[in-house]
Amino acid sequence: MTRQWNVNPELLCDNHLLGEYNEIHKLLGGVVNHPHGLAILRGQQDKNNVDLSTVSKRYERLQAEMARRGFKHDAVLVHRPVFEHGYETQISENRNLEDLWERCDKCRERIENE
Repeated sequence: MTRQWNVNPELLCDNHLLGEYNEIHKLLGGVVNHPHGLAILRGQQDKNNVDLSTVSKRYERLQAEMARRGFKHDAVLVHRPVFEHGYETQISENRNLEDLWERCDKCRERIENE
C-alpha cells in the first residue's frame, strides 16, 4: 500500500524514511506505466493515503532528511506534472504518529526524543 506518513521526516526510523521515499517512486511508476495508473493514483488519494498536492514537496523533505543522515541517493522524481493534478486530502499526522508509535520501536524512540 502506498502511504504518505506526512509526519516530520526526522521522526521516521531509517526503514520508514526509505520506505516512504521508495513508495513515491512506485506510485509515480504505477501512474506512468499502468494503463489505469491515474485511476489507481486517485484511489490512493481518495483513501487519504497520499496527498498529491504535496508529493513533490514531501519528496524534497524526505531527500533532505536522507542527506542529513548520510544516505546516498541519486534518483530524481520525474514526471512531476502527474502530481500537479492532485487535490488536497486529509492525511492525519496524529493518526500516523500513533500508528508509527504502535508498530515500530525505532520510530517510537525518535518520537519520544522529539
